Amino acid sequence: MAGNEAGHGAIVRNRDLIDVWKHREDIENKINNDSEENTSSDEEQEPPCRSVGRPRVPFEQASKKTKRRRVAELTTDRSANELQFAVNVVSGRNYSRSFKKENADLVRNTEKEIITKIENLIPIEIKTKEDN
Repeated sequence: MAGNEAGHGAIVRNRDLIDVWKHREDIENKINNDSEENTSSDEEQEPPCRSVGRPRVPFEQASKKTKRRRVAELTTDRSANELQFAVNVVSGRNYSRSFKKENADLVRNTEKEIITKIENLIPIEIKTKEDN
């Protein structure tokens, strides 16, 4: 009888598998509906976690290989025109800030120097050919 019971268990399992196979579309639809309800909720979705490990090294301190890899990650989804525009915007912003400040200091200092030199001028006689 023990052999029959083992066979009976296999038949029951096979029937369960057959039932699952027959109703697989219903099960898939239920799973899809459940996942859609979870994604459409008003709750904010958490961003995917970064892999666990060592923290990233700052770009300036990274090796050439790491820098190339990071630049490749940045450039894969962007066109050359987008990247060039970004470079121009960033460099222009930084350049204009520092340039304006340096220029303002230079102009102020130069203006003061010129005024000081003019005030310290000593009049001299200009000789012409006729005076000789």
